[in-house]
Amino acid sequence: MKADLYVQGDFWATIIVPSDSLLALLAKGMITEANRKATRLVEELKDLDSVECSINLRYRDPISYLPEPDP
Repeated sequence: MKADLYVQGDFWATIIVPSDSLLALLAKGMITEANRKATRLVEELKDLDSVECSINLRYRDPISYLPEPDP
């Protein structure tokens, strides 16, 4: 298994991780969990087709105060 390392968003290196290592096992578990969540999200997004939304905004013109004239 190859793993790309990024430091602050910049590619740094590629390392070889043995497939029977703990790091590889953890990575595979994270990938599996991410795929499950992505699949569930896709299903939830399909249900949003029938959702309707409306927004009501109240607007008033700003009040202007003019200085009183000098007597």
